Amino acid sequence: MRRKFYNVLAWNSGVLESAVRESPVIVYSNHSSWWDAFVDHMIERVFQLNHFSLVDDRTLETQGWLKKIGALPIDLTGARGAVAGLRAARDFLEERPSEKGYPALLIFPQGRIAPVWKRPFGFQGGLMWLKKNVPQARLIPLARRFEFLKEDRPQIFLQFGRVLPDVPADLAEDALTAWLEEQLADAMALLDRNIETGGVAEARVLLQSGWSLNKKWEWFKRCLTGKTRGFNPSN
Repeated sequence: MRRKFYNVLAWNSGVLESAVRESPVIVYSNHSSWWDAFVDHMIERVFQLNHFSLVDDRTLETQGWLKKIGALPIDLTGARGAVAGLRAARDFLEERPSEKGYPALLIFPQGRIAPVWKRPFGFQGGLMWLKKNVPQARLIPLARRFEFLKEDRPQIFLQFGRVLPDVPADLAEDALTAWLEEQLADAMALLDRNIETGGVAEARVLLQSGWSLNKKWEWFKRCLTGKTRGFNPSN
């Protein structure tokens, strides 16, 4: 990831650190990139989580190494296989807390890669099933975007939404799905605003790679002329 991305920035990440000290946590996110599994693993390492991610078992057939970085298989081709995967996730969430805190599960309710701008998100039923069967789990929406902006490699932007300890009990299934999607949409709107306004100072840097090519060249020229003071490594 250091070779492929310029940096990874996260806003409001403190909610995750606080939540895993108090209860099991389900972080649900949009799924817009092949890199999402790596991002989840990086989140697990940075925040030292007791973590698993639900991954389509067809993906694990060809990319079994994902199991080594915390992937639980789920069969999305039929209801029976999906329930078996969800039950394994439920059992994990019900484990006792470790020195890293309570279990944290990262999932993509869309069940497939979709463009970041797609609305509605098209959640499947797994998220609601898990919340129903592990009612003590807290939900945290996580918006993510991969963007080429001012640097020679893309940046990854993450926005953690507000913690959802409970969900409305008086909503029908379709309405509840829409409500959960709305919470993620709100986090996405916050992320969009932070990117557009350049609110980098408030973000936590989860990963930082080397300078962009033009900045390396600028530093080289400054060294030749002795004008290194005032150099800014970012574009």
